[in-house]
Amino acid sequence: CSGEIDIAWGDVPPPIESPLAVDTASGRGYAMFGLGAGSSWQDVLDVAEGLGGIPATLTTPEENNFVVTHMTPTQVGGPTAIGLVQEGDDEPLGGWRWLTDEPLDWTNWRTGEPNETPLGEDFGMIYPDGTWNDQVNAFGNVLLEFEDPSEVLERQSELQDGGTGSAYQAILLPSPVGWNEAAGYAESLGGTLVDFETAAEAQWVFDRLGSLTKLWSQSFYNGGPWTGLRLENGTWTWRSGATLDWVPWYPGEPNGTGTVASFYNINGGPKLTLDDTFESDARRGLIVEFPAVDASCPGDVNRDDQVNFDDLIQILANWGTCDNCDADVDGDDIVGFSDVLAVLTGWGACEQTP
Repeated sequence: CSGEIDIAWGDVPPPIESPLAVDTASGRGYAMFGLGAGSSWQDVLDVAEGLGGIPATLTTPEENNFVVTHMTPTQVGGPTAIGLVQEGDDEPLGGWRWLTDEPLDWTNWRTGEPNETPLGEDFGMIYPDGTWNDQVNAFGNVLLEFEDPSEVLERQSELQDGGTGSAYQAILLPSPVGWNEAAGYAESLGGTLVDFETAAEAQWVFDRLGSLTKLWSQSFYNGGPWTGLRLENGTWTWRSGATLDWVPWYPGEPNGTGTVASFYNINGGPKLTLDDTFESDARRGLIVEFPAVDASCPGDVNRDDQVNFDDLIQILANWGTCDNCDADVDGDDIVGFSDVLAVLTGWGACEQTP
């Protein structure tokens, strides 16, 4: 007997509400990202800088408890780094500091820690219960803190930077859904389940959204977010209609155990590998892709290839401060007279590009 049993949800902790936890009192956000087993402290710093955050500095019991409740740390894939480092030779208790140089007035070491066993435990990590441990220079995850969390779950791949022009959003649903339900939900938002037409696009999206640990089941079979890849007439095809022409599969996959694909890893954290699985299998996580806006027709707010009164109405309906909305034609986060001018300037049918 051979085959595969796909179980994404089993004996796992109570579900987290979102892959991003925002403290309404401080406005700061917290999210966990998978790094890959054995990642270094420099990797931690590089990921934090690239994503616009810092390794979390948990300076009070209240902040630490907020993280444990709303962004429970994980050990799936390896220890979770925080922004605590040790300098000097005053082992094991001396020299600890927050990398931001905030006062270390409160600590939450697990009983018997720090103990400098083995040697080289010069970095802080956090357990799921919120206690800390001194850790060698090897991590699997990082807990990041964001002063401005508004863009953590929504990322724009800019054409001028060599990107696709699409916007991408990470979503964690209240309960697990199958592939068809996930695809329908993505379409209800005006997008589709994500298409990775190139390996470069897949890497870009994974680094920013796919590696969010809370999009994954965090079980032995670590089922990650749904993608738009589907087997159609014997060919793996993206929602856009493009066929798969690179290799995103986990070793040994696809193995004929399904006709749709999700992120997947075995006994490890988030990884840029896919699994063929059944449409009825359950995932809470998905990544939605929103099509690139045609820069040749910026006044076409509703994207119907016409700049007319419908677009003007959209601008008037969104008048005022508007963060990352379609009516903000000039991208200044305010819908105002400059956006009206853009519509009037582009009035008429959009020019069709070949």
